[in-house]
Amino acid sequence: MFDKTLRISAPPKDSAKVAMSCDIGEGRWVDMTYGEFREIVEEVMKCLANLGVKKGDRIPIVGENHFKWLPVFIGITGYGAIAVPVDGASADQRLLAIVEDCSPSVVVVTTKIKGRWEALYERLPGDFPLVDFHFEILKMKTRPEPLAKPPAAPEPKDAAAIIYTSGTTGKPKGIVLSHSAIMSSIRLGVRSGSFGPHDAMLAILPLSHVFGLINAGLAPIVTGGRVILAGSYIPGEILGAAIKYHVTFALLVPRLAEVFVMALRQAQIKVPTLTIIIGGAAVAPSLLEAFRRWGIRTMQGFGMTETAGGVIMCDNGPLGSIGKPFPEVETKIKDPNPEGVGELLIKSPTLMTGIWGSPDQTKEAFDADFLRTGDLAHIDEAGYVYIRGRAKDVIVPAGGMNVYPDELELRLGHLPFAEEYSILGLQEGGYEFPALVFRPKKEFFAEQQETPAVASIQDELDRLTAGWPEWERFRRVIMLETPLPRSSSFKVKRNSLVESLGLKASEEQTSMAAVSAAQSSVRAAVSRAQPSVHAASEGSSALPKEASPAPDTEDQEIFDKFKSVVAHFLNVPSDQITPGKRLVEFLQLDSLGIIALISHLEEVFGLSLKQLIGRQVRDFGGLFALIKEGGYLDKLKGIEIPTNDAPALPPLLDYSREAVKIRQQFLQKHVVGNIKGIPRPDDPLPFAGNIEGFFGFSQVPLGLVGPLRIIGEFANGDYYVPLATTEGALVSSICRGAQVITMSGGARVKVLADSLVRAPLFMFRGIPEMLAFSDWIPKIFSALKEVAESTTRFGKLNAVEQFPMGSNLCLRFVYATGDASGQNMTTIATHKAVEYILREFKGQISDWFLETNLSGDKKINAINFTRNRGKRVIAEVGIPDDLVEKLLHTTSDRMVKLSSVSQMSALHAHSFGCQAHYANVLAAIFIACGQDPACVAESATGVTQLEKRDGHLVASVTMPGIMIGTVGGGTRLPTQQLCLQILDCDGPRKARKMGEIVAGAVLAGEISLIAAMAADEFADAHARYGRQAGMEAPARK
Repeated sequence: MFDKTLRISAPPKDSAKVAMSCDIGEGRWVDMTYGEFREIVEEVMKCLANLGVKKGDRIPIVGENHFKWLPVFIGITGYGAIAVPVDGASADQRLLAIVEDCSPSVVVVTTKIKGRWEALYERLPGDFPLVDFHFEILKMKTRPEPLAKPPAAPEPKDAAAIIYTSGTTGKPKGIVLSHSAIMSSIRLGVRSGSFGPHDAMLAILPLSHVFGLINAGLAPIVTGGRVILAGSYIPGEILGAAIKYHVTFALLVPRLAEVFVMALRQAQIKVPTLTIIIGGAAVAPSLLEAFRRWGIRTMQGFGMTETAGGVIMCDNGPLGSIGKPFPEVETKIKDPNPEGVGELLIKSPTLMTGIWGSPDQTKEAFDADFLRTGDLAHIDEAGYVYIRGRAKDVIVPAGGMNVYPDELELRLGHLPFAEEYSILGLQEGGYEFPALVFRPKKEFFAEQQETPAVASIQDELDRLTAGWPEWERFRRVIMLETPLPRSSSFKVKRNSLVESLGLKASEEQTSMAAVSAAQSSVRAAVSRAQPSVHAASEGSSALPKEASPAPDTEDQEIFDKFKSVVAHFLNVPSDQITPGKRLVEFLQLDSLGIIALISHLEEVFGLSLKQLIGRQVRDFGGLFALIKEGGYLDKLKGIEIPTNDAPALPPLLDYSREAVKIRQQFLQKHVVGNIKGIPRPDDPLPFAGNIEGFFGFSQVPLGLVGPLRIIGEFANGDYYVPLATTEGALVSSICRGAQVITMSGGARVKVLADSLVRAPLFMFRGIPEMLAFSDWIPKIFSALKEVAESTTRFGKLNAVEQFPMGSNLCLRFVYATGDASGQNMTTIATHKAVEYILREFKGQISDWFLETNLSGDKKINAINFTRNRGKRVIAEVGIPDDLVEKLLHTTSDRMVKLSSVSQMSALHAHSFGCQAHYANVLAAIFIACGQDPACVAESATGVTQLEKRDGHLVASVTMPGIMIGTVGGGTRLPTQQLCLQILDCDGPRKARKMGEIVAGAVLAGEISLIAAMAADEFADAHARYGRQAGMEAPARK
């Protein structure tokens, strides 16, 4: 249908083929064939001629995604006019500025916002008709003269669209894209993703956004594919549309990608034919991994409005890279610093023609034929691009929409309560957002008879930002008592201001109140700019002005359950969820985050809360009130809440469906998450002989051990431990050991050390050169530490140990990795440090390797046995002699004797350490809790020691390197995450606690197995528990 421009040049190959399937609301979908698409395009062109539109005239298309958006866009551009896509949720000031800048001949608006535009029409500059998507005239000052004949067809070099971004000067900036640029972008995108006529594209991004318009909307139409235009952000409905229409491609911004992942987790459905491309904002590696775990091909795209969409793509590239440029795209770094970081320049056939009406800005945007992106980046030897920051002040929230502080400041104008103010882009918990910093005007507060405080001006901020879209609202408001730092030209120095607030590295900061505590000159609080449960729609209730009251006494029990579920969803203590607590205080709760929360409440409570979408709430009390308004509290009261009277745990060998159900009910008392999310089969009996205490599965059966009493620095109490194994008798054995430990008062446990190691090796011509290098390394440790730690929020380089090997030198980099296991983290950090060494060392290095066997990664070795890699943990318990005889069916003397001869035989076997079966227990916990199972190889070493002491059998384990983490990797898998919650080890600051529990479980396994060997019950136990029903154990003599 298309050739070199966006004008339809030939009839569709199959007029009856569906071009678009569109969600028009209330679960209704309609199809548009290519024949119907072409008819709408031709009708649009006729209407434009009747309205007197000439070639090159600008025509804004304003509104939400609409059934006719794409054919109207093609009709305008194919006619020879210039389409101006505009988001209907934009603030009035922005709309007025765009109209004033582009001087349109016609403005097209959707029915949903026509009332607003009719009211706005008299304020709009110029004389032009306002029409709807049927081109019926809504408002008109002067009737235009129809054209005698349509204008000439557009040429490839002609402008096709002007897409406005928020300009750095505060005025919206119109990016002019030619027909050639858009067609080139479509060609590059289709080629990189292998999109064809038989593919279907899920279009959920705004069609006013370059990514949504060109890559998700126009590309499928131009190539003869199918567009699935979704109208909902509800996770289940997004996934339902993808499955119903056999979607093969989806283009998402990170926030929508998170919602899509949630839908996959809830439905437990794999979509192996789907390709997802994420762009528009920074993409967390964990998000890419989440999709790939579901078997979905996932790529990261990079582009700008100025590049007409994506020009760089990453498909399984290095961690942290945005990928390589497309074959017809060139990239280079302008003025790189010593580390190779400078401004990223791009040359591409997709580049903008310029900035509408501003030749000076156009000139500044280019360096010869290359576009200046304003992004700081470096390019590695393989051509992969890494973004390191932005030279410009643009803020990119998780939704991918650009927000420029200058535009917001221009829009706000004078603030009566502020002597001076500035708008910044801050980061917190991985989210980027706008923040307002102001110095109070004392006269204003004196007149109000109030003490200067953020709370005093929140109503005024609500009023000023009421019409702003969600992504532009202030998520933090900070009051300063000192003047804002300014340059010689009196401009606020934003970078200096951020540094003075102590917020430059604020990713790990959870509350702006921490700033106030750290610096007495700063007072911080949360603004009242409040996202609605969904984007504000017609009929939405007004935002309440006062905090919601506490629920009635009769509703308090239900609210307590409600707040515990919400707290788990947000990963915060439940006491933070109060009726008056504003949703905006949690950065996760933008409009999409609230939809995700509602979906979570639906899942936990078994309700349908879709009618809440579109309602506006300020705080959790308001959200609870809406649920009550829907008449759901009575239903919630009828939901069974586990109590202390719940049934006891069934026998370990009970494989009935009821027993599995009761075990899950028992665990529900201890876990905030929904244990029903752990799947259980209709018939549990096939798992007999492979698992005991069965309560679900994660690829392999899950069994429950406990209670296991731990007395440690981080873990202190009784714990129930999930184990994943197919070895019959293992769970029974560890459960017996846990019972003995608990009845003996508990295991005393201590984490002695915690580190992770990488060991690069450097080769030299001779020993003198190696020794010179060895002398130099300690002198640059501070620099190595800074470089390595620049790649990670959690990793800390604690030491660099040297191991000479002839004329080679191996450096053992020793890190603390926080709550992550840290394998990938330390690899990246060490590689960065090696790059620094190669760049700075003045001598000659013959060769080098990033890793050698000295690190002991996933293998038993002596150096980590005597030093440390992972968590070095000791655990000990004293068991009364009579308890040994009663529960373990042997004596303390016999167990000590077995331990002694085992140590002797371990020496003959040249074993590293001496223990019974660490690997059994570790592997079962690792698989259940999302750890790297291969790390069992290095973790399963140590020394088990038994001795008689004062009428007790004292058993201990010393484990030099348990490789575990509670964040990242497999810990985010749904079932594995729930298993970590059972241990109360899900999330940050829990890794050492998990280490103590793991060591206690290993101790339980050692006690039980050594006792079984000493009592000659080992074979019987395997015969009894490890065989399926119907097979009897041999009789003992």
